[in-house]
Amino acid sequence: MGCRSKSAVLAVMLSIVALAASSAQAASYEKLYGLLKDVKGWEAKKPEGMRMDMPGMKMIQATREYSNGKGNLNVMIMMGGAGSIGAYTQQTKMNYEDEDTKMSFKEIDGFKCHLLYDKKENSGVVTVIVKPDEKEPGIFVLSYEGVSDDDALKIAREFDWKKIADKLKNFE
Repeated sequence: MGCRSKSAVLAVMLSIVALAASSAQAASYEKLYGLLKDVKGWEAKKPEGMRMDMPGMKMIQATREYSNGKGNLNVMIMMGGAGSIGAYTQQTKMNYEDEDTKMSFKEIDGFKCHLLYDKKENSGVVTVIVKPDEKEPGIFVLSYEGVSDDDALKIAREFDWKKIADKLKNFE
């Protein structure tokens, strides 16, 4: 085999290894899909996800949308990146209410939760810190519209936060 042929074979082999490594890395968010369960009475779309790696930051997220004709839900599990913003807001423990908005901090089953509800729009966000890690925090987020804040919290609690936390602790 000539020098050119050896170089071509080596280049192809390196490309295959690089492609396999990037495919394995890119698909890691799919490991979170099983945590985005079906919700009784809601039609669910297929989960979607993404992974981003850059020097000093890694972010992994998986999301799934749900609808029932009256309302919509978007559930997200996120680790790293923007999850640190969500984790920071949890630390404030601020409770606030006026005629338009209700915001509260609760500890539920050992997890810090931030609840935000827009009364006029009948929409809001439930954010749960499932992995309180400064470097790579993990959060569970349920955003909703057309659902009361009490019902949204009940739905959020149907997801196994402990299982999500355990999965993120051992996530690569």
